[in-house]
Amino acid sequence: MINIMLDPVLWELVEAGAPAFVQEWLVSEGDAVHGGQTIAVIHVGQDIVPLPAPHNGTVEEILVGAGGSFTQGESLARLIAI
Repeated sequence: MINIMLDPVLWELVEAGAPAFVQEWLVSEGDAVHGGQTIAVIHVGQDIVPLPAPHNGTVEEILVGAGGSFTQGESLARLIAI
């Protein structure tokens, strides 16, 4: 199982401790995804960025729903790699 998180480099766009938000999930739990596929749209700082799947696999669980906020290091979803 792989925890999906926002790339740490993107946190440089916001003040320390500031949250980011999941604008939209483009996949659902149980969906098969390919490495690099955009699986969500994230609002971080003043930017909207894609969240890519880190590997081929199946989305096991979405941990932060659309509209939900999260902080650096927090897992957004879990992927079962194949």
